[in-house]
Amino acid sequence: MTTRRTSPRDEYIAVSRRRFMQAIGAMAGAAALGPLLSACGSSGEGSTGPDTTGSSPGSAGSTVKVSNWPAYIDADRLLLAAFEKSTGRGVEYVEDYNDNNEYFAKVQPTLSSKQSIDRDIVTPTYWMAARWIQLGWAQKLPLEKIPNSVNLRDDLVKPAWDPTGEYTFPWLNFITAIGYNTKLTGREITSINDLFDPAFKGKVTLLTELRDTLGLMLLADGKDPSDFELADTDAAFAKLSQAKSDGQIRAFTGNEYLQDLSAGNIAVCIAYSGDVVQLSKENPDIKFVVPGEGAMLNTDVMLVPTSSTDVEGAAAWMNFWYDPEVSAELVRAVNYISPVKGTIEVLESLGGDAAALARSIAVNPTPEQLASLKVFKSLSEDDEAALDEKFSKIVGA
Repeated sequence: MTTRRTSPRDEYIAVSRRRFMQAIGAMAGAAALGPLLSACGSSGEGSTGPDTTGSSPGSAGSTVKVSNWPAYIDADRLLLAAFEKSTGRGVEYVEDYNDNNEYFAKVQPTLSSKQSIDRDIVTPTYWMAARWIQLGWAQKLPLEKIPNSVNLRDDLVKPAWDPTGEYTFPWLNFITAIGYNTKLTGREITSINDLFDPAFKGKVTLLTELRDTLGLMLLADGKDPSDFELADTDAAFAKLSQAKSDGQIRAFTGNEYLQDLSAGNIAVCIAYSGDVVQLSKENPDIKFVVPGEGAMLNTDVMLVPTSSTDVEGAAAWMNFWYDPEVSAELVRAVNYISPVKGTIEVLESLGGDAAALARSIAVNPTPEQLASLKVFKSLSEDDEAALDEKFSKIVGA
């Protein structure tokens, strides 16, 4: 890591923290964006901010190409506009990362033949990022061009998936647990086993992500997803197979479960914390719960594919999001756990809904809540293949 030299906050010199937060948080299109962008503006007649050319990491002028998951940035994309204004770079932001294995299969032929996938940033989940690193598909990061890297939370420095800390920076942490619609369930959901209540037959979705679905099934069976033997999964797979055959499970999905939950097509599902919290703002019948057996804790990370020719642009992208004030606005928009130090303090300083969010399990789990969350164990290639084969037969059946 390197000493902090500059940050997007320095580009907001003409605007107070409160005005910056209100401008972004209002999510009201150009009217809200104007004050923020003028504060982030480059030099020129009438500009209220400093010339940003050359002041941000890397050289301005390029267009950074980013693949990310759906619902992972503010809906009106005002933060993307702020990134462009503060760095002098364009951004092509594509929500085409719906499932780790699906995306891997899509890019594998291209990257294996050393061709370009036309992306400077991709955002796999931690275990898939480890596979990219092992395959030699990730470039080392120019840490000296990411001065805000000093704001990375201590517990995420040199993590198991990136032991040297040279290839990735977390985008967000998230909890995988249960989402449900009380109008359709007619009761509160408290257990993972509620997914198998016959009353919800055909109105249940599980995830195509092995670690999310199997992790919760292991917890329901009294097993620890962070420390188990292959034989411990037999009962879980048998239960999933039976439920699929019986029609209990409507589908195994990627992030598209959001549409079904929002539309009332499903009553209960395995879901991601921030997704459901966002939906609940529009529909208070939709809720997110960490069941009594516990839940899964995951991390999606940013890495630079070997085919990227704009590593400095990728560094500027990472640096922007690691400013605590920018991070706080991202968290306000998507309701996930930030990897950036100082984010919670910024939220608390804003008071009102932002301060309330800072006390939410989706954003800031207590030590007791964290103790109930599990990170899926690292798998050998053979164990990964064995579990994938069993799971794929059920999902594709």
